Amino acid sequence: LTAYHPPTVTDSVAPNIQMNRVELFNETIPWVRLNEQKDTTLLLSNGVTVSNVTFDDVSKWYGLPQNLSLPYDNNNLNFNFVGITLSQAQKAKYQYQLVGLEKNRSTVTDRTSASYGSLPPGTFTFKVKAMTGKGVWSPDFDYTFTIRPPWWKTWWAYLLYVAFIGGGLALYRRNEMAQQELENKLALEQYK
Repeated sequence: LTAYHPPTVTDSVAPNIQMNRVELFNETIPWVRLNEQKDTTLLLSNGVTVSNVTFDDVSKWYGLPQNLSLPYDNNNLNFNFVGITLSQAQKAKYQYQLVGLEKNRSTVTDRTSASYGSLPPGTFTFKVKAMTGKGVWSPDFDYTFTIRPPWWKTWWAYLLYVAFIGGGLALYRRNEMAQQELENKLALEQYK
């Protein structure tokens, strides 16, 4: 038998902040299905193709991808979160930040989602925290993910560019030296 007396509950306990969904291009992605069928390409209802998405596993409760790595062209993300409080959940407020893109946290808001579009390549950490109606803040909930660069902006592509330019300069220099040697031979023959 449990007795619950709502008027005696206070908001002095920090909310439990949870992220309940990561979306791509404003659409819910079946992360659990993708985890079971690696190398799957999804065609979203808005016409966007999602492919080359990698992650280690999905979380047990909300099915969020862990160690998510996205290609450079699948870089529009929405984060949905909730602060679970003992009372007056509608008074919960939130602050969030995408570390790696933003220097400061957002203003305090009652919105339970954050959208980021056209993210550049890099590693990012989405941080969110919740506050009760009495001003008690939760610790941060962190979610880290990576946007991979296109192949032409990878370290091995840059190495290839350097090798190509270096080879081109060496070939140019070699031709210049051969030309100079030929001119010197002709000059010697004319001088004799």
